[in-house]
Amino acid sequence: METVFSAVNSTGFGLTFGLHSRIQATANKAVARVNAGNIYINRNMIGAVVGVQPFGGHGLSGTGPKAGGPNYLYRLMRTLRLAVPTEAQAPWSQGSVVEPTGRVDKLLEQLEQGYAHWRYQSVGVRAALLEEAIKADFDENKQANWMHQYQQLADEVCRFQQEPMTLVGPTGELNQLIHEPRGVLLSFDLRNHTEQDSELNKQVLTALLAGNTVLHLCREGGFSAQQQARLNSRGSLLIQQHWALDELSLRRLVLARQISGVLIQGNPEQSQCIHQILRQREGGLLPVIIETAEPLLLRRLILEKVVSTNTTASGGNTSLLVLNEE
Repeated sequence: METVFSAVNSTGFGLTFGLHSRIQATANKAVARVNAGNIYINRNMIGAVVGVQPFGGHGLSGTGPKAGGPNYLYRLMRTLRLAVPTEAQAPWSQGSVVEPTGRVDKLLEQLEQGYAHWRYQSVGVRAALLEEAIKADFDENKQANWMHQYQQLADEVCRFQQEPMTLVGPTGELNQLIHEPRGVLLSFDLRNHTEQDSELNKQVLTALLAGNTVLHLCREGGFSAQQQARLNSRGSLLIQQHWALDELSLRRLVLARQISGVLIQGNPEQSQCIHQILRQREGGLLPVIIETAEPLLLRRLILEKVVSTNTTASGGNTSLLVLNEE
């Protein structure tokens, strides 16, 4: 089965996938491994109904928002940002040049390997690890303020991602909406140190809480070396670099195959060069995420997957016929 799942995923397309099996473990494995927007278990693969099976694919089969689902309206909204005059010309205009291709590839491979483990951790486990990794750097007063903000953020992610959402449907059918992380994200913080919220980078922390891993690029500030070491104690989750990139290096990063989305904080005029490079990217469209707060941020950082299962005995009831693979 792993060979089949890998072959399906390697096409880059991910609209629908169907499976017939009376073994619950096989169905669960397909849901976890296949990169498709809609998965049908023991039933036909057509006839998606608004509000019952929100419809939309992944990769080359769609940009993410699912028509007819509870998150659809949010995907049509965007945070308004006003351009502020700035002297900076581009993200690579000052500072040192990024190291050669091998260095970039190695960092992204580390984050890919970290993601393969991190994505399957429960939201509670992720929240506890991030809390311990970050709060230790603050004094008592700042720690209390940080914990208050962080707890609100973690609670929001837990409510949103903890369990699949069961959608109303006909008798004999179970329809569930699952929120999965996107993967390895590329984060640009184009702000200077005085503009940064040093106590809580909501964009990056929300991405990590949701199960993504992040390559975070900033000119100054950001997460301390101690915070990164604690975060990465169980694998590469966050790699931060104080890089000012030349254009070639920026292009190499943005076009890297491992990247599943781009986070941007800072003046929108400075980010135009990133948008221009993304337009040249082959394959599926990547989201450019500029939101820094709820309710829009979290919904940009996840992929939606709908699983529709025929629960009648004649179709192969995976819950009544409990056969598990050891």
